[in-house]
Amino acid sequence: MNKRVSFLFSIFGVALFLQAPAAKAEVLVADEHHFIVKHEIMVPLDTQTSYQLLGKPSLWWSSAHTWSGDAKNLRMQLKAGGCFCEIWEGNSVVHAQVIHAKAGSLLRMQGALGPLQDMAVNAVLTYTLKKAAGGTLLELSYRVSGNVSHKLTSLAGPVDKVLGEQMEGFQKAASK
Repeated sequence: MNKRVSFLFSIFGVALFLQAPAAKAEVLVADEHHFIVKHEIMVPLDTQTSYQLLGKPSLWWSSAHTWSGDAKNLRMQLKAGGCFCEIWEGNSVVHAQVIHAKAGSLLRMQGALGPLQDMAVNAVLTYTLKKAAGGTLLELSYRVSGNVSHKLTSLAGPVDKVLGEQMEGFQKAASK
């Protein structure tokens, strides 16, 4: 395992990816320059309520995948320029910045999550919400590109697993 993958696992932890039957996940593309991962889940909430829940990551993001160790320190503003931030004990991290917010249907952010931040990659995280029988189909896509020296192929799987864990957390929070 190379140093970057080892570091990724040490920061993100070993992700357990337990999918509900309605979940779908895959690495769409992965090479040395970029990767794209996609996840889909069904939640029993309407699109507006699901969208509002996206803005409350403290309720669904895993504490194991925060810099502070506590998801309660996460905040997100559902508007262009809004911050997906973590603030604790005089410290703070910008995980991503909202670049497109369309209530009930789309939330797009630009930001390299976790150890990707140090790699100076370009990354876009998009949540698409679609009305479906019994609730909302929530689709996540994360597109990451960077310098060939980052060997992004080796990072696609671990990032996919971590994002899968977050989607699982969202699904559980939406089902309460």
